[in-house]
This record gives sequence, structure tokens and C-alpha cells, in this order.
Amino acid sequence: MTADSGAGSPGASVPAGGGDALGLNRIELLLDAHRPDEALRVLGPRLAQAPHDVQLLTLLGRIQAQRQDHEAMLQVANALVAVHPDGFFGHLLASEALFALKQYHSALHAAQRAVQQAPQLDVCHRMVAWTASEVPGSQAVAWAAARHAVALDPLDADNHTCMGTIAMEQGDHQVAERAFAEALRLNPGDANARHNLGVMRSRQGRLADAAEDLLASAALDPHHDLLTRNLTAVVHQWMRRTHYGLVGLWLVMLIVTLSSPRGWDPWARLGVLVLSLAVGVWWTRLTLQRLGAGARGVIWRVVHRGATALRFWLMAAVVVMLVIGGVVPDPTLSLIVLRLTQYVIMISVAVSWTALARRRRS
Repeated sequence: MTADSGAGSPGASVPAGGGDALGLNRIELLLDAHRPDEALRVLGPRLAQAPHDVQLLTLLGRIQAQRQDHEAMLQVANALVAVHPDGFFGHLLASEALFALKQYHSALHAAQRAVQQAPQLDVCHRMVAWTASEVPGSQAVAWAAARHAVALDPLDADNHTCMGTIAMEQGDHQVAERAFAEALRLNPGDANARHNLGVMRSRQGRLADAAEDLLASAALDPHHDLLTRNLTAVVHQWMRRTHYGLVGLWLVMLIVTLSSPRGWDPWARLGVLVLSLAVGVWWTRLTLQRLGAGARGVIWRVVHRGATALRFWLMAAVVVMLVIGGVVPDPTLSLIVLRLTQYVIMISVAVSWTALARRRRS
């Protein structure tokens, strides 16, 4: 789950001109201010008078891109290609719309047409990289296009974010981390680079660093479409690691207490379990502090809902049973408690895997 071609709209590199210069300048200012609906109202009467004007259609395409109306973007792109097939922007706009509509093969074809018309523009090669990364068997094409985009404009943070994302998907985490670092050096406010760096670190198991990056991305772009999902996935991963690690520790200590010399009384067994529990609580607290306040808030919300809540309380039941099994001197009763504990753990693992599978399918 990574941020994709939203990093840098292709239309931003296309100038407008012709017609009513004052009115078109006003549309440009409205687009710069991210007020596409107002820009559309200003453009409407002019476009009605000249529906095949390339410059007006280009402006309309940029407006629809800001509005994220992908069907409208595709309609404008087809109109542009019909009146100006040798221009790059119609093909580029079509590629971005098709990519958003998950028609990846068609998006790749449109992006390659844009490259044919404007091979000197990095944004066209970047779009090829994004689309090819989603087409099976086209990873080499994606990597070559991403590198070409960086070579054409090494000062564009979006190019480095694209190259880092593709390197990450191909498993080259060192190259990916360097690319994301360069993107953030060029543009410290690049939420996509920060977000994807967090995703990569979560895949490496560096959960504290991943949570920090994802929370920093949230500060840069609170409305990022993948942010909440990925941050919650990091929290789930941390909880699974912590829960299973603590259960393993408690089981080891339980075996120690059950196999202890007969001279040990119940209080000695309880002392061993309390000591192991204290170590587990200390380790959990330490890792929670590393995750930061924002991630701790997410953990608190996650614990209280859905399958994760069930898993949490099952783990709590395991702790109670382990303590009882370690304290009760009767070996038969201790064996019964141990067997019940095994059943609870199996149920908890089944719930964990079910929740994970559902999240992956979604």
C-alpha cells in the first residue's frame, strides 16, 4: 500500500494562453489556489464558444485533475487527442485517468504515447514508471522509466519518490531509502515520500521508525487516502509481535515452574511468573515509548474494536491461566489449565490470521 502518481499532476507543467488572456490568467490563479470549481465556472462560457480550442481543453483537463473527477478527465483527454493527436498532454491526462480507474494496461499505453510526443519531459517518463509498475511483467520498464525521469530532472522530488517506490516494490530497500531521503531533502513537505518511507520500514520490521514516518506524513497531509490504513497495519504488526513474544515468554516460565523441584512452594512459582510478567511489561512499555504518542493513540483505538479487541482479551485470559497454572500445586489441575491455555492460544492465532487475511483482501 503505497502512494502513487498523485505526486505531481502532469497538467501543472502545461502553460495556458490565447483567447481572453485576462480570463485565462484568472483561471491560472484559481488553479494555483486549488479552487478548481471556481476555475470551472470561469472557463465554462469560454469553452462553450470554442469547444475545440486546445488551450481551453488543456485548462479543463487540469481543472478536472484537481477535482479528481477521473471519468471527466478521460473525456477531456479523448477530446484533446482528437483535436491535437501530436500533443503530449492529452495522452498524459488519459494515462493518469486510466491509472486512477485501475485500467493499467491502457494507462501504460497512453503514457508511452505521451513519451513519444515529448521524450524530453520527465513527467511523461514518470507516468510510464507508475503505470508499468502495476502491469505484470513490466517491472524492468518501470525501473528504466523512473531512472530516466530522475536523469532528466534530478531536482524534482516527485521523480525520486517514484524511483524509491518502484525500488521498494522490487525489494531494493537500500536504493529506495536513498531515493526517499533525496526526495525529502529536495522537498521536506513531500507527504508521499515520507509515507512510502514508512511503508518500506514497516516491511523491514522497523516498526518504531515506520510509525514515526507515517505520523509525520499525517502532519503533512492529514487527508492522505492510504495513511490511516497503513498506520493501523503497523500497529497491528507491532501488537502481534508483542503479544506472541510475551506469550512465548510466559509459556517458558510456566514450563519452568511446572518442572521445578518439589521443594518450591506456590509463592516461589508465583514469584517467577510475576518476574517474567514484569519483564514483559517493561519491554512493552519501552517499545510503546519508541512508537510515539500518535501511534499509542492508534493502538488504544485498535485494541477496542473488532477482531483485535478479541485477540487482546484472549491474551489477557492466557495471562490469568498461566498464573493460575503456575501457582496451583495440584499437578492434575495445572495440566488442565495448561491444556486450556493451549486452546486459547490456538483460537487467538486463528483470529489473528483471519483478521490479517481480511485486511489483505480489502
